[in-house]
Amino acid sequence: RKRKRKRKRKRERQIMFKKPVKAAAPSPLGGKEAKKLRAELCKRFVLTEAQLDTFFGAKDNLKVMKLSEPNSSSVVYLNDEQPYFVDVTGKGVIFPTIYAAWHVPTLLPSLPIQAPVSKFVVGGADLMLPGVAIGVEGGPYNTPEELPEFEKGGGMLVTCLGNPMPIAVGEMLMSRAEAIQSGMKGKCMRVVHTYRDSLWEFGSQIAPPGFLSSPLPSGAWVEMIE
Repeated sequence: RKRKRKRKRKRERQIMFKKPVKAAAPSPLGGKEAKKLRAELCKRFVLTEAQLDTFFGAKDNLKVMKLSEPNSSSVVYLNDEQPYFVDVTGKGVIFPTIYAAWHVPTLLPSLPIQAPVSKFVVGGADLMLPGVAIGVEGGPYNTPEELPEFEKGGGMLVTCLGNPMPIAVGEMLMSRAEAIQSGMKGKCMRVVHTYRDSLWEFGSQIAPPGFLSSPLPSGAWVEMIE
């Protein structure tokens, strides 16, 4: 039975928000809890005080929501009904939502991926290193050594060449040094949350100006919207 439970928990973590979000009604986030959350976000993400203030607006609008599905351990933090951060385990493993990443695209380092790979990532598939855009025309990196620093277990954003905003958030399964040593082969990221998954659907569903919201017939998320 223990093995079955472990396998079930592992599956839930791998397919975080493919199933509809079900949750208790959001409740106000107390001042002490808000202060604690703010301190934790400062540790985990690259955020200025001014940027933090935008996530912690009027106190009356700060809320916390405990999920029952798809993962009963997860806790979501909202401001003005918009989900900005999610604690996937309920024990302080916090990731930004796509809405937070759109609001502050620099709060985590990002990995650019090749356009044809984007449809799989948006579908929730884990990211493989060959899908990272290195030495690709229009890409920011010519060699693996130019990639931003990342550590195993750390969070990163995913962007697609041709799309200026993040399309996914994930947890790294290896460090930058390990990725380079591998010859850029193997699985590098467990995707936690993506554009158009059920957590995104729980929010306003309003994309920022210039976001590329529709895929080409190939499934690549690179089609500009006017």
